[in-house]
Amino acid sequence: VSLVQGRIRRQHSAILVADDDAAVRELLEHKFRAAGCKVVSAADGAQAWKMLQDQEFALAILDRMMPGYDGMTLLLMMRKTEKLASTPVVFLTARHYGADVLDGLNTGAADYIVKPFDPDEVVARCVRLLDRKEA
Repeated sequence: VSLVQGRIRRQHSAILVADDDAAVRELLEHKFRAAGCKVVSAADGAQAWKMLQDQEFALAILDRMMPGYDGMTLLLMMRKTEKLASTPVVFLTARHYGADVLDGLNTGAADYIVKPFDPDEVVARCVRLLDRKEA
C-alpha cells in the first residue's frame, strides 16, 4: 500500500481523542489532521462515551485519568458493547508503573503510551494500528 493510498483511507477513519487536558487534545488533533485523519475530541469520559455511541471511530485514544469515566472504565464499557467491542483503544496516560501498563494491555488496550509523549510517535503508532486493522 502506498503512502498516498494509506492517507486517503485514513481520511475516512475518525479517531476519538479523550483527555481532560485541552493542550493534549489540541496537539493531537493537529498532528492527526496533518496525517490525514479525521479527529473528534472529548474533554471527559462521559462526553467520550456519548460520542462513541453516536458515531463510528476507527480508533479511540483514552486518558486513564479523567473526570466522568476514566479510560479503563470506558475500555471495559466498550468491550461489553457489541458495536464498540473491536474498536482499538490506545491509552495515553501519566500512569506509567508497570502494573498500570500491564493492567491496560491485559484489559484489551491495543497500545499504552506514557506521558510525556512524542506526538509524532503517538500518530505513528496509531496509524500502524489503523493500517493493520484495514489489512
